[in-house]
Amino acid sequence: MLSNARTVVLIGFLGQLFAFARTAAMAYLFGTSVEIDAYNLALSLPIFLSSLVTGWLQASFVGGYIDIGENQSAQAARDYRSLAGLIALCLLAVLTIGLLVARQPLSSILVPQHLGQTHDLTYSALALSPLILIPSAMSDFLALVLSCHKRFLAASVAPILNAAVSIVALLAWPAGGLDALLLSLILGWFCQVVLLLVVLLRSGLGFVIPAATSLREVKALGYLFLPILPAVLFSNGTNLVLQSAFVRMGEGFVSTYGYAQRLNNALVQVIVVGLSSVLLPHLAGMLARSERRAIVVLFDRIIKSVLAISLIAVVLIVLYGADTILMLFGRGKFHQEQAHLVNQIWVVLTLATAPFAISTFFAKLFQAMRQPGKLGVSSLISFCLTAAICQVGILAGNYLIVAGALGVAQLFVLAYFSFSFGRELSADLTFNRYIGFALFVAVLAVVPVGVEMAIWHFGLASHSSISVLLRGSLFIAIFAAFALSFGLLKRISTEAAA
Repeated sequence: MLSNARTVVLIGFLGQLFAFARTAAMAYLFGTSVEIDAYNLALSLPIFLSSLVTGWLQASFVGGYIDIGENQSAQAARDYRSLAGLIALCLLAVLTIGLLVARQPLSSILVPQHLGQTHDLTYSALALSPLILIPSAMSDFLALVLSCHKRFLAASVAPILNAAVSIVALLAWPAGGLDALLLSLILGWFCQVVLLLVVLLRSGLGFVIPAATSLREVKALGYLFLPILPAVLFSNGTNLVLQSAFVRMGEGFVSTYGYAQRLNNALVQVIVVGLSSVLLPHLAGMLARSERRAIVVLFDRIIKSVLAISLIAVVLIVLYGADTILMLFGRGKFHQEQAHLVNQIWVVLTLATAPFAISTFFAKLFQAMRQPGKLGVSSLISFCLTAAICQVGILAGNYLIVAGALGVAQLFVLAYFSFSFGRELSADLTFNRYIGFALFVAVLAVVPVGVEMAIWHFGLASHSSISVLLRGSLFIAIFAAFALSFGLLKRISTEAAA
């Protein structure tokens, strides 16, 4: 599993570089304009529905598919994935048509009508944005199938092709504007689907029209969908709540939040999404073999690794975040004041990375255990607390309160999952131990932080890209040296084994 995880994380990092290139192109062309506000708002509903379908497939398809693959014939597995794919495709087509038909009321729900230009642009964008629904969700489904067969490389490479195609299309689109943003994105998603489909077919994992006898599985998939529906709705609805709160902060705040979220998602994608694609089928297999003690050891190591990475990420962003944003986006219509606002929100979002990542891994375990009730409770906690804190932020007119809403909510979700994990596996993940580990990592960071402060004190630093890269590299090198000297990796592995 670890070798697969390393491959996925490394390729995921490369994918983030391509995704950053597209975001940089958007910042250059549009800055934090109302066009980017409308772009993000118009995509929020298709992304929400795509996540809804993908969440259903992750919870209801993966466990059943692995079980059939291990205990039944290859033909039975082919029929099962074909049926799941057909159901997902039909559902996505219906949802796409629904979004296109209802774009007038939806634009009014997403944006108050008194924000005239943002409202009108969002209405226009909703004519194209629903078209990403089918390729985005189906690419996730095809990647799930590949992951179940431990073919993680193709599933990880496909998003790189997506980003590369969309960048070239965006820059080369003759008319430019909001339509170019959306059409280039759609083109990238379709290329990703084609690549994954070709890999599946070449691997002998094709699809057939499901036999009539397979229709009995439709009811089974439906029954599996209903219990997890509240969990997926609430879990993915939190982003809609955040978007809605930021649009009420004023013009440009949705795009500012979007850039900060894009930067934060680079870390989340590498840590969470990449590892989760490996973790879900791996946990399903461990549960099938009743390796519960091994699961406890695995989660202990995961929690420590996530804490170490997240804490260092927070320090790096505080020290170098604003300069990094200007280095990535500081061209064209993106200026220094916008970079300052993006950095503030980025720091707040990064503080939520550790509880969010650990909670996500717990959720994958309970998905593999087919316990949708726990997912429903956790997502309800997250949604209600996020909505309540966002409302406080709106009333206070404070965008940092809105940005911190999800992080506070995830702390409560993490507490709930930890309690459930202990009861299910008779394990005690004592938080005092993890607090001590986090303090140990923080102490290791003291020296590189002191070196950074000394460099500024003696006038050896500047805000240039070369200076930022050199100082950031020096920080990481010093921290890595201290981490190896004082046994950080040993603490992650040996304490877990104990």
